[in-house]
Amino acid sequence: GETIDGSAVDLPAHTVQILGGSDKDGVPMLGNVHGGVRRRVVLSGGTGFNAKKKGERRRKTVRGNIITDEIVQINMKIVERPTKPAEAKPEQAAK
Repeated sequence: GETIDGSAVDLPAHTVQILGGSDKDGVPMLGNVHGGVRRRVVLSGGTGFNAKKKGERRRKTVRGNIITDEIVQINMKIVERPTKPAEAKPEQAAK
């Protein structure tokens, strides 16, 4: 969850937080795998694996937490929006 300036993604005056992403083959990024490499890790749920049974674990391929040239999708959320000046209310028409 690194926070960056939104002008990098055509959102000037916004602040965005990086949540994750996936590479060219659809392999998801995982925050606790360090570097920009692919690793096969044992997962019990969460990002990259949905367990069918309680306690099920499976070895899955995930991508590290560094954004490289092979990352094609980056998931972000807007943390801070620019403040707008208060707009003047339209005057009431006389009845």
